[in-house]
Amino acid sequence: MPRRHARYYFGRLNVMSGHADTQKLVSDGLEGSTRVIKRGQHWQFLQVVKINTDLGAFFTGYVGKYKPEAVEEVAAPGTQDINDETIENRITAKARFFLHEASHLIAYPPPSVA
Repeated sequence: MPRRHARYYFGRLNVMSGHADTQKLVSDGLEGSTRVIKRGQHWQFLQVVKINTDLGAFFTGYVGKYKPEAVEEVAAPGTQDINDETIENRITAKARFFLHEASHLIAYPPPSVA
């Protein structure tokens, strides 16, 4: 079976703050439950874990976009009906990221692949 190739972009997370410990600031932001709400969509870091390696610490997880409530059509096979159900916090998009804690270098997939 051929290997599947993954394409990632690289960038740098710039932290503009008077905060003395930017590593703690980044770690608190990634591991916290803060979300951004824009045009009815919620954005949040999800499943963030810290990995310690010989190259230093890395954070990995997802940037997720979700709707607080989404109405979806579902089939009721026994009655042959179509019903509407409300689903809470339905993820509409997500993208994995890798962030090097010390240098703030970040790797993420292009938007069309995420």
